[in-house]
Amino acid sequence: MKRDFPLGVPVLCLWAALSIPAPAAASPEPCAGPGLEQRVGGLRVVLAGGSPTPAAVGPNLWTVRIEGRNGKPLAGAAVVLRPFMEAHGHGTVPDHFQGGEEAPGRYRLGPFDLFMPGDWRMEIRVAPRRGRPAAAVFHACIQE
Repeated sequence: MKRDFPLGVPVLCLWAALSIPAPAAASPEPCAGPGLEQRVGGLRVVLAGGSPTPAAVGPNLWTVRIEGRNGKPLAGAAVVLRPFMEAHGHGTVPDHFQGGEEAPGRYRLGPFDLFMPGDWRMEIRVAPRRGRPAAAVFHACIQE
């Protein structure tokens, strides 16, 4: 007696394989670390330090240095950090962190909780007292 292989089994296996989400692609941008910088809107935003370094799951704290067009420290700016995990469509709680100025042009961001591993898009919005606001984006590559 000949048994036919049910067609439903391969179809079910194919459906299951296609239903598994692909792993999130690593950021094409370099992972954030001290010394990494971006120039946006005439400003220079430099990651001056962090704790821990590199960023890790759990509480993190960053220090950024911001310079104006003239290369001098940008004092008195409003600086806000917005961490967001694009692969999962969520941010942190709270969703933003106001920077505190430690010295002219030097701002402390956090502590903020990166509560899971993966690529976190770290948008740093800078609103100078005079001039146009700008946003620098860094990527925190959190390992498991």
